Amino acid sequence: MSVRNMQPFKYWLEQINFIDRIKIQSYQHEEAHNIARTFFLKHTEYTHWLFLNDDVLIQPDIIKLLIRDDEENDFQIISGYCNWDFHRGWINATTKNLSNIRINVAEQYGFINIKDIFAGKYNFPFLKVYFEGLCGTLIRRDIIEKIPFKAYMHVNMTFWNGVFKDNKPKGMMFDLRFSNDCHKEGIPFIIDLRCFFMHGGNTIHLTDAVNIPKSCIFYGKDGTIRDF
Repeated sequence: MSVRNMQPFKYWLEQINFIDRIKIQSYQHEEAHNIARTFFLKHTEYTHWLFLNDDVLIQPDIIKLLIRDDEENDFQIISGYCNWDFHRGWINATTKNLSNIRINVAEQYGFINIKDIFAGKYNFPFLKVYFEGLCGTLIRRDIIEKIPFKAYMHVNMTFWNGVFKDNKPKGMMFDLRFSNDCHKEGIPFIIDLRCFFMHGGNTIHLTDAVNIPKSCIFYGKDGTIRDF
């Protein structure tokens, strides 16, 4: 799902050409989730859903490792992880139980510090977490069938670079709601500490769903490209 068009992120996403991909461009987050999930549920030949992010450098070899992780361990969810920004040592994951906390600011998450990973303070390579921000996340089909992607909260985002300026509340923090729902269902969320991606940080000012038109495009691993 993309509302930007950034290099070198775009370049690396295009190298993920060994699996079928769909790109949903310039739709609001909630709309894009629903379009993608509807497509996935309709196509029962797919066994897993993989999140690819338009603001994260996602290298093909790491995706192949995550797929191998699943093949060898049959994880319900297996994921990479990334930096939160370039100013703090946080990664986008926490072991803290957030189910009974109303999250309003980033400091409430209790994010893992990447230096603690380097120091060997966590199980390697597989670590069970409560939350990971759906960065390079591979999810088994039965989980997608059971848990829809819903917003944690809705807020007015009319400041968003002139995009989606309709004064209607927009869904946000879908990743936290997904983690909470998985926790309720007893579904473990595992990250592979070998699978680190670089996140571009705060690039909301580069959102451009005005000049980049809406589209839904299927990219087949056999080279097929078509609208859907």
